[in-house]
Amino acid sequence: PPTPQPTTAAPTPPPTPQPTTAAPQTPSPATLPTAVCIDKALPSGDVWHIASNAGFGCEYITGRCAVFGGGIWAHAGTGMTGREACCVCGGGVVASEPPKATLEPITTPLPATPSPNTQAPTAAPTPEPSATAEPTLTPVAATPPPEPACTDARLPGGGEWHMATQVGYGCVWLGVPGTARCSRFGGALWAHRGSGISGDAACCVCGGGEKG
Repeated sequence: PPTPQPTTAAPTPPPTPQPTTAAPQTPSPATLPTAVCIDKALPSGDVWHIASNAGFGCEYITGRCAVFGGGIWAHAGTGMTGREACCVCGGGVVASEPPKATLEPITTPLPATPSPNTQAPTAAPTPEPSATAEPTLTPVAATPPPEPACTDARLPGGGEWHMATQVGYGCVWLGVPGTARCSRFGGALWAHRGSGISGDAACCVCGGGEKG
């Protein structure tokens, strides 16, 4: 009888991995508009101020709406009052900020299909032990003590300080930003007539006042 010849079976290739699709990023819901208040400007576009006194606007009458917000102190040219123009007095214009943009869905591209590797696996190199670096200590600066609170000095009779004989022209008026009034009206020439106290001595914004 004939001698049977040995047969070699072909190797079975490894299964091909199926591509996967990454889940798209879920966009976050849009933020609802936020209402904000803006001080109302004059028809000319200029900043509102009381009567004909430029510079005495909404910032100046903050906390004084009951005194300067009515019709007697309305703007001389337009008749607009502080209660109509200023947010701090309940006026102004209410606007809305635009909602924040939402995220667009992002799709991750599919990975390439790997080809079967016919070579024998290569042993990974053994990592050499590394010396552990000593931690570096960072000096921490000492926190300075907080500044003591400052309170505007009052007149001997207990009233609010004001310059010369001008009632209403006190520390708030001297401290309006961008006016440099402390250097112009804070000295002895404009000191309170009854007590001789100057703005430099009475007002915190001018470097005076009572600390602690």
